[in-house]
Amino acid sequence: MGKVFNDKPKSVIYVQYSNPAAYPPILHGTRILADLGWQIQMLGTTSDGAATLSVPPHDLVTVKTRPLPPVGPARRLHYARFVAAAVREVARARPSWVYASDPLTAPVAVAVKRLGLSQVLYHEHDAPSPAAANTVFMKYVYAARRAAVRVADVIVVPNEERLAKLVAESGRRGPSVCVWNCPSVDEVAASRAALDSPLTLYYHGSLNNARLPFTVLEAMSRVEHPLRLLAIGYETIESRGYREAFQQEARRLGLGDRVQFDGPLDHRKDLMMASRKTDVGLAMMPLNSDDSNMSSMTGASNKAFDYLAGGLALVVSDLPDWRNFYVAPGYGLSANPDDAGSLAAAFGRLASNPTITRRMGEEGRIRIAKEWNYETQFSAVLALLNVPSHNQ
Repeated sequence: MGKVFNDKPKSVIYVQYSNPAAYPPILHGTRILADLGWQIQMLGTTSDGAATLSVPPHDLVTVKTRPLPPVGPARRLHYARFVAAAVREVARARPSWVYASDPLTAPVAVAVKRLGLSQVLYHEHDAPSPAAANTVFMKYVYAARRAAVRVADVIVVPNEERLAKLVAESGRRGPSVCVWNCPSVDEVAASRAALDSPLTLYYHGSLNNARLPFTVLEAMSRVEHPLRLLAIGYETIESRGYREAFQQEARRLGLGDRVQFDGPLDHRKDLMMASRKTDVGLAMMPLNSDDSNMSSMTGASNKAFDYLAGGLALVVSDLPDWRNFYVAPGYGLSANPDDAGSLAAAFGRLASNPTITRRMGEEGRIRIAKEWNYETQFSAVLALLNVPSHNQ
């Protein structure tokens, strides 16, 4: 293949039909590029449930977001105007690259390539659900997504299985990279002191029964050690009321004073700092799901990586890839998230063995610092952009 890329691209427009601050990989990638001297413009929207999150300030990064209207005809019109405005902005600014960051921005990627306005990188964090493809709108999104994957100069996906599937479905032939959703090097905590009781469980992210199930509370009530839980997150449209329902169940089980909710926090830095006051991170996925995003989450899920960066041991779902990825190296335990007894056994083992629990988190923290960090992961993208990384 002949050389496709410019020698030293110095500007990029990120396009995402959601709040870019809700996606750690976008935050890490923009900071890396900005630190290398790129001019960054981020075009996005506010986000259902995560509207307060904001992009950390940087002299070379500008952010423009459009407020989301309610779901319905107004939202569809808003989307059409967003796509058109993004293409116009690319035509005006002529950046070296357009970084399209979700399936809903695939029409922007396709238009930019067909008009010859810029090189395009398509980064898909979450694949659209096949069940949603029965509407006219989603059929359009699917068609644009397939076209964007074919014509983009580079595509990035956070899970090897998803990447292989996307390439096979689209017939893509160009550069394709798997970049895990790891934390940044500067988010890695210092070595933690010995674990002190009581053991504190930690969760951050969207609040729903798939990620933070009621079985966690039932398990806590069964463990003889006085476990605590800190959860920091937000409700989506689909999970409104979940926080209150979870707290009601905690009170019913006599755990009301041991379950604390915070957030959502405005800045990721505050989220990462909060985790360092806890001991065990909960990173659980359903054991059975028709959603390809749920069944192919190792590498794509930032939670487990984030927790390890803070020196936390892990409790992950009892799935083969999760066991191989996190349990086999000794960073935590696996359990069935649908079974309170299974969770209680894992929680009890960790609470009964504080030295081992802290060692799990410490070994994971070292792995993040040395290898599982976004700077290391993103270096493959920098190479394709023909830009030297920090380590070169």
